[in-house]
Amino acid sequence: MPNLEQTGQLLLSYAGTGQLAADEPKWAGAGEPLSGADPETRRLVIHTLLDELRRNICIESLYLTEDRYEDIKRASQEWLRPPWALTDEQGVYAATCYPGPRPAATPGTGRDLYISGLGQYGRWLRRPARFPLHEQPVTVKDADQVIAYLLTVMAQVGLLAKGRGAQQARWLPRAGRHHRMAGRRRRAPGARPGAQQLRRGQGQPLLPALLLRDRLRPGRP
Repeated sequence: MPNLEQTGQLLLSYAGTGQLAADEPKWAGAGEPLSGADPETRRLVIHTLLDELRRNICIESLYLTEDRYEDIKRASQEWLRPPWALTDEQGVYAATCYPGPRPAATPGTGRDLYISGLGQYGRWLRRPARFPLHEQPVTVKDADQVIAYLLTVMAQVGLLAKGRGAQQARWLPRAGRHHRMAGRRRRAPGARPGAQQLRRGQGQPLLPALLLRDRLRPGRP
């Protein structure tokens, strides 16, 4: 059964993406097709990438950590009767986004998100006319560069939080601000960026990881 967002009854958007897309100096070093794209095209690719992170629960939130879930579960079992109390089933925890394909042997759980030019978002970027002002086809390498630059520039302006590094997963929680719903159907992605983790596998370099901040607000698609 489709959810409210899939049926167009709920719109999630992100503050600041329109301003970032229109800030030409931020894109001067991006190379094509981003540097020559119009602000609306940039805004769309930013929104769609943030949607991809949000739908994979790459959201920085205190309430999506395992420790916090255990606290809530214990409190619910103490104060609520079945079937209202949380059970001993595993909770829903935040994932982490990494640029590039998933390594063949990756430690940890499989819920983390790896975004590359060959993945779903990368294929979306490579569709014809995705960048109307760019005459050449967007290659897999081009898509990889677009993804890397988008993640970098969004981290620079505070839309994404970047982990510093650790031998194992590390959360960097930040407080969310507000959550709102919108009833009109509009073509806009939405959620806001936030924390990350870094994982080091055997023989693997430390990878940058990105999560969304848990701020949602209605905005122009």
